[in-house]
Amino acid sequence: MEDMRTTPLSQEVSGGMPTQGHHMKPLRVFLIILLIILIGWGLFALLNKQPVAPVEEEKDYTSEVAEQGQIIAGFPQELLPEEGVTIGTSAKLTYTNRNEQLPTVEYVSAKTLEENIALFKNLLTTQGWTIVKEATPTENPVTNFYATKDGNDVNITLSSGATGVKVHIAYVARQ
Repeated sequence: MEDMRTTPLSQEVSGGMPTQGHHMKPLRVFLIILLIILIGWGLFALLNKQPVAPVEEEKDYTSEVAEQGQIIAGFPQELLPEEGVTIGTSAKLTYTNRNEQLPTVEYVSAKTLEENIALFKNLLTTQGWTIVKEATPTENPVTNFYATKDGNDVNITLSSGATGVKVHIAYVARQ
């Protein structure tokens, strides 16, 4: 039997097992060595980093913006069913590798969403467009028409807002 007078106090408190203080020293040493290795590896990677030359991206398009209130050249004005609207923005992307132009027009209509849907449905139908996707009032606050004709496309987006219905017409002209 073990004499209590010769047993260290830490073993008496822990029921004869050495306390965590004896096991913590190797763990600390391991963590310090691991930290030194990680710092060394990070410095090595940082110092041996090769400079990367910036990559110049070639744009395959040009962009053009019309003056405020003006319609960009190349936009088919027969796609504007309302007279007297104030054009908010109008711009055009010309894709050089695809021989495509994308002129756009945006304005706010005083007509309701339902009136605009009826107006554009009539316009597209009478002009001979094939309506691929038809706008509906149930898609409120944003709905759209998508139509094709003679290899060209038009997307008409109608969005309801506090100031009226915002109309955005994007025409894709293929040459």
